Amino acid sequence: MKYNQPYGVSDPDAPYVNGNPSTGTMGSIPPAASIEYPQREIVNLIASAGLTPPDNADLHQLSRAVQSMLMNAQDDAGTANAYQVTMHPAPNAYYKYLMVICAIGNANTGPSVLNVNALGPKPIVHIDGSALSAGELRQNAIVAFVFDGVNFQMVWSSTGVIGIPGAPIFLTGNRTLYVNWATGDDANYDGSAAALVAGTIHGPFKTPQRATNEINKWNLNGFSVTVRVADSQNYGGFRLPSAPGSGIVYWIGNPAAPANVLITGVDVDAIGCGDAGAQDIQGFKLTSGGNPLTNGHALSALSTAYASNITLHDVILGSCYGPMLSIARSSALTLYGNITLAGNAVGNPYSPGGFINVYFSALVQYNSLIAPNLIIPNPINLSYFIVASIAGSCALGFNSITNYGNVNGTKFLAQTNGVIDSGGRGVGYYPGTAGGSTASGGQYV
Repeated sequence: MKYNQPYGVSDPDAPYVNGNPSTGTMGSIPPAASIEYPQREIVNLIASAGLTPPDNADLHQLSRAVQSMLMNAQDDAGTANAYQVTMHPAPNAYYKYLMVICAIGNANTGPSVLNVNALGPKPIVHIDGSALSAGELRQNAIVAFVFDGVNFQMVWSSTGVIGIPGAPIFLTGNRTLYVNWATGDDANYDGSAAALVAGTIHGPFKTPQRATNEINKWNLNGFSVTVRVADSQNYGGFRLPSAPGSGIVYWIGNPAAPANVLITGVDVDAIGCGDAGAQDIQGFKLTSGGNPLTNGHALSALSTAYASNITLHDVILGSCYGPMLSIARSSALTLYGNITLAGNAVGNPYSPGGFINVYFSALVQYNSLIAPNLIIPNPINLSYFIVASIAGSCALGFNSITNYGNVNGTKFLAQTNGVIDSGGRGVGYYPGTAGGSTASGGQYV
């Protein structure tokens, strides 16, 4: 509706004036539109809110219509992940800050879209632009979305903490995610299937880091998450998730042929973590190199810190610029299965090289009932086979050592109250061409 100026006046913004008989001043003549159109606009607003029929006996219908929010609120009429609403009146386009409030008809199973009055589906996202995870839109929840010019941001949900964008999603069962460099898509797939399901978003992620980002949104709530990573030589280094709640995350590459799933850290560790909780890693080849100053990483195959309890088995540890396994700051690593050393680890100016460096009260151990098999297929150079320092402890024995003589380097170094426990097997037990040593309260048992 536009402003309708007095009848017979050319100025579209001309004001209305009162007549004055004492001065002979004529009053403005109102055109019919100036009376009819405002009434119709008010009646249409009342009708759009569903407060019909308009009634002269109730002169608060306009305020009640505004109060109801019914011009912005409608029930969802779509399907899971593809939500639809029909608003009254129909918006003629998406515009920034358009708010849509709706009751969700079906819980989402991954990234989702909202289509308003058939204007076209727009992604529903968090404030940081990330897609929704499964379960963030709950059936029968009342949810508010605001269009930001590109996407609909989910701004609140009646489900409380579970529906708050960015808050943890409490798992109610075990989950499996899939990663496939060749066929995956980090932006458009939800990671829930090994291959894309036609006509859906159910397909694998492209990178392990994308799986980590997804798991970080969840509270494990006593359940497990399994990440299955397909064969590829192209995966970059990534960090393990730090999802709250009890539970365990399994990372499974190709345990029968770990070399088929190569993780290469460039200026980062192949796999790094801090506060990762319980995680099990198997079936990968891990290697790292580059500049340790770029990101402050040890440039290890695996680097752990803080409240991380990692199990590692059936892996190949390739060349590293730092120690292959850097275990620090009260974290723990358990080894079993086949552990293959297939590259050099001579260290860098900021971190010693070798097979294991355990320090700052961290622990490396093995299960004596399923002791690891150490395999060294080719000659390699290590600064040290094991370093334990600053109250770090390594209690490690092997079921078997294949090609013991292929290691060139010092057997061990225990210093600054670090402890290396061979189980009484003697100072010559670990591979290396030079004998080990202790210093500053370090012990070898």
